[in-house]
Amino acid sequence: MTIANYQINDHEFEKIRKLVYQEFGINLTEKKKLLVVNRLQKVLKQNGLKSFSEYFEYIKADKTNTALSELVNKISTNHTFFYRESAHFEQLRNERLPQIVETLSKIGNKDLRVWCAGSSSGEESSTIMMIIKDVLGSDYSSWKAGLLATDICEDVLKFAKVGIYDTDKIAALPVDLRNKYVEKVSSTTSKIKREVLGEITYRKFNLMHSFPFKKQFHVIFCRNVMIYFDQVTREALVKRFMGHLVEGGLLFIGHSESLSEVEGLVSISPSLYRKGTS
Repeated sequence: MTIANYQINDHEFEKIRKLVYQEFGINLTEKKKLLVVNRLQKVLKQNGLKSFSEYFEYIKADKTNTALSELVNKISTNHTFFYRESAHFEQLRNERLPQIVETLSKIGNKDLRVWCAGSSSGEESSTIMMIIKDVLGSDYSSWKAGLLATDICEDVLKFAKVGIYDTDKIAALPVDLRNKYVEKVSSTTSKIKREVLGEITYRKFNLMHSFPFKKQFHVIFCRNVMIYFDQVTREALVKRFMGHLVEGGLLFIGHSESLSEVEGLVSISPSLYRKGTS
């Protein structure tokens, strides 16, 4: 296979594929050869590397892991948009989050923990944070209710922190949320307000690593991430999520994703699961 001046043979592709799978859980099938060459050829050129074999050795020799981070930044597919799979956001806003808040309030607990895993360029995490603020309303300041947003790609996290998007893309948000939490920057761009972005903790995190969190979450969003994993990796990840959800906690996954039966995890609506037996 030739793209520009570069070729990748089966042996080279297999080495890259295994590395990506071992480090990040991403399953690069044979069909991804073209993608690998297209997205990495510029990296090879910039570093004076003549082949993918040299590139592989370059990554392995880099003790800082900068080259490895660049690799995942290049091959990650960060396709998302505002209010994607809107039924989830409607459920969170109108039913699920108010129920959680009511339950916590009854026991005098105002520590609400939500995690957006695989947050990409920020559309999803910003929307979740808007909903948290909207549900808690004027009582928000009395809650410990921020949001953790993690992704393996540093570039998209930097973009998410800035929070500037084309105005036509933000139009997918409900009007009331746009009016409260979005401001115009120019004739074509808009920005998520600091009162939203400032309540989100952005962290680079590899879902293949052990979870360092001391407290469990009430809600975990991990949508359209596991489509890049094989069955074994998905099952192992879901079990880790289970261990970091409170009893009755919610796990949202993408509509195109499916989970085999997991003990202690109950399906309550399409692509939404609750930790518990019923």
